[in-house]
Amino acid sequence: MVAATPWRKCSSSGNPSPSLPAHPWPAEPQAFEFDNPQLSIHLQTLREQPDPSWLNLVERPGWLRLRGRMSLYSNAEQSLVGYRVSHFNCSCETLLDYHPENQLQTAGLCVFYDDQDWYYLAVSHYPESGRVLVLLANKDQQLTAASEPVPLPEGPVQLRFTLNNGKYQAFWQSEASTQWHPIGQDLDAAQLSDDNGKRFRFTALFSSFAHKTTAACAHLQISTTYAIGRSLRTKSMFTFQPMLGVSDSP
Repeated sequence: MVAATPWRKCSSSGNPSPSLPAHPWPAEPQAFEFDNPQLSIHLQTLREQPDPSWLNLVERPGWLRLRGRMSLYSNAEQSLVGYRVSHFNCSCETLLDYHPENQLQTAGLCVFYDDQDWYYLAVSHYPESGRVLVLLANKDQQLTAASEPVPLPEGPVQLRFTLNNGKYQAFWQSEASTQWHPIGQDLDAAQLSDDNGKRFRFTALFSSFAHKTTAACAHLQISTTYAIGRSLRTKSMFTFQPMLGVSDSP
């Protein structure tokens, strides 16, 4: 390096790298407890800052409460909290306390790429079945049910997505249970990527409670209140866990 002027430049003999101390970043948390009135900086909302009109951490201590607005198809006003997916093999889960009154009301856990592509493990209310859990798949704006509706017992329900070797699998269990139940078939993770589809795409994948970002969506629509909180084991609303012992290469 030569410094004939205030600006440094490379000399003809090359540019040896300076000897600098390592500066590792602290590891991101893998469990989030909602015992703080401010949302963690590691959790993200979609296209807007959190606002007390739809996101609240004080009304029910230890829980994150969302008020429903627009659907996952919308480009605005989505009540969604997401966590960036940073591993090819991982799981995310949350505990949901939600009691919808009709089929237009949903809340749950979502793996979210954009408004046209997502997988959504949703609690809703069907006239013939009452409160149910259903797995929805939106592929290039084509919505299909990826499972039959499963009637749910009373009380909070725990929801989980796993990502393993390019496939998502959804699970659920009641708050009082210790056994996970799979719902639906494996879902192709490539659908939620920049390389999928006929149009140019560049975004992140979220695991919402939604660089890949998995939105563990906490998502809620149609002006109804639901709370997500306290994972059964960690007393947190949302956990993201890499799968130990599983290859994390693409």
